[in-house]
Amino acid sequence: MMDWLSRSRISYAVQANPTIYNIHIEEFWKSAKVKTIDKVNSITVTVRNKQVIRTEERIRHALSLGDNSRDPLRMKKGFRRI
Repeated sequence: MMDWLSRSRISYAVQANPTIYNIHIEEFWKSAKVKTIDKVNSITVTVRNKQVIRTEERIRHALSLGDNSRDPLRMKKGFRRI
């Protein structure tokens, strides 16, 4: 299992252990809004009085998923559920 995981493109996403504070999570969910600009879905939130806009591409890059925009496993429905 670990061998498969180390070769998987989701390896970094499941093994990373960043420090995330509860207050930031609460602020995120209180202010999260989905917006579509030029046919690109994005999540707009305010955390610590700072507006942050993130697209799916940016999230996938930050998690080092290493895939492309034609990936069949993309989260197209995920942005609509927020």
